[in-house]
Amino acid sequence: MAQLSFLIRDAPDLPPPPPPLALSRRGADLRVTGVWDAPLAAARADLAAFLELLPDDHPVVDLLTGLGETAGEAARRLSRPATPATALHARHAVIEGRVWVRLFGLYQMAVPDLVCAVEPDVPLAAVYDLLTRLGAALLAREAGFPDDRPVPFGYWLLGFGDASIADDDFWGLFREALQSAHLAGAFDDRMETPAPRFVIEAATPDEAEPDKWLVGASRAARTFVAQARALARFDAGRLSDAPCAHDAAIICDRFDATGDFFAYREPPRGDLDSGWRFGCLAADHVHDESTTRLVPLHQAAGRNHELVQYLGFPPGWVVTREDGAWWVSEPGEPNGHEDVASLAAPPWEPVDQAPDDGAPAAEEGA
Repeated sequence: MAQLSFLIRDAPDLPPPPPPLALSRRGADLRVTGVWDAPLAAARADLAAFLELLPDDHPVVDLLTGLGETAGEAARRLSRPATPATALHARHAVIEGRVWVRLFGLYQMAVPDLVCAVEPDVPLAAVYDLLTRLGAALLAREAGFPDDRPVPFGYWLLGFGDASIADDDFWGLFREALQSAHLAGAFDDRMETPAPRFVIEAATPDEAEPDKWLVGASRAARTFVAQARALARFDAGRLSDAPCAHDAAIICDRFDATGDFFAYREPPRGDLDSGWRFGCLAADHVHDESTTRLVPLHQAAGRNHELVQYLGFPPGWVVTREDGAWWVSEPGEPNGHEDVASLAAPPWEPVDQAPDDGAPAAEEGA
């Protein structure tokens, strides 16, 4: 089911729209709304055809994303396949020292909007990047993210909770803070019905009980920042293929994330393969099926906050840790370059002792 709504400023007389579109007039403005039991693309095409009845330069507002544009621009945007840039919109506010970001526009797929909370030290651009990735994943899925399990996304697992984790006083404050960032009244009746879902981060990757969730996505955003900076230091392109924490990795039986080792990424062999392979540096140790095993990536890398910054490198790159230093080799180059800046921006503190399942510990205060 898809849901779309536009406000036509100083609306001229228009013929009755075809169902399921409906018109309602408020002063000189006209609101056109439709709820389709059809794919989002079909709903967008119907609305685009109706907006084409207006003069090309007539002002309209997309009430689901807060986007003000001309009727011609809106019709052309709706005629193209939906992307996060054309279908979704985000706004942020600082409430009691914490940054809150809301992703608007998911109503187009009958999905509640998403709200993400992060610590003040997390770069805002990284939070918008995280929400853009989440929006893109939702647009590409036939169904929404599951309610009962965290979703592997980037290196960290993200789960979703509803607004019941916030009391009425907080929700009123949140609505008031975000309302000032939007067009007049556009979201007033959409702030709570249905309530947005909070992006929450599981305390450990293998546990999804609500009382073990932490509000916020600070670790995920910090991890994206560290990975993007590592790629930039070696001119390795933009971060586009960060592996998921539950993707598979192959490790040597002597591998220790806190010691010396080498790691390389090869093209994934399937949807659940990260492509990462980890081995020891012992010259007399052969890495084959008898000395390696398959584990979740978080079990291989969760104990080392420095290693995680390299996991966004594309296939072909090699990372080596030796005598406390990090060496990075680009595809086809036998000699590595020392990463002297690797200690500059760890995304989170390492785990002192690996838990039984190899999962990283929770982030305090997130």
